[in-house]
Amino acid sequence: MSDTEDDFTCDEEDYNLEYSEDSNSEPNVDLENQYYNSKALKEDHPKTALRSFQGSGTSSKHANESGINPLDSQEAKPYKNDPEIQAMTNLVSAYQNNDITEFGKILKTNHSNIMVDPFIREHIEELLQNIRTQVLIKIIKPYTRTHIPFIYKELNMDVADMESLLVQCILDNTNQAQIDQVNQLLELDHQKRGGAHYTA
Repeated sequence: MSDTEDDFTCDEEDYNLEYSEDSNSEPNVDLENQYYNSKALKEDHPKTALRSFQGSGTSSKHANESGINPLDSQEAKPYKNDPEIQAMTNLVSAYQNNDITEFGKILKTNHSNIMVDPFIREHIEELLQNIRTQVLIKIIKPYTRTHIPFIYKELNMDVADMESLLVQCILDNTNQAQIDQVNQLLELDHQKRGGAHYTA
């Protein structure tokens, strides 16, 4: 298949999705399993295989440490500029940079290329949850008390979803905090957190 062909075909083509191992890094079993599962799909469902293969690079922010670079193989390179693959690549970049604004923008402008696929949608929801958590932690870190409306505006979330995220962070000890629903405040336990703190 030439680099200019856009169609996915199965006729006598071998999508050798290559695995390259970096001898200086520890193997990531989950990523390797996802890689081989993707490879198993290549004959009957080449497009799904490539999506799954691309997903092996988005499963972890530290995917590069596994030695797998899903777009480095010769067979995968023609699809680097495929709208669906490009959208996923851009999402990974925004995710790794904790850029929730860009992440949301990419999701919105590429909705038809991303959210209609159940496999990708499953990963997107997890990535969105993770990036929101990281941005939440960054927003509230300097403060002992923060107005909840300020947080949901920064995260571009509705109140119910944002409060659910706050509760989850408190329950899993990501944040030592209490929610004051009457006054719409998030109060952090600064005695358990070192450093300077302020009121937002």
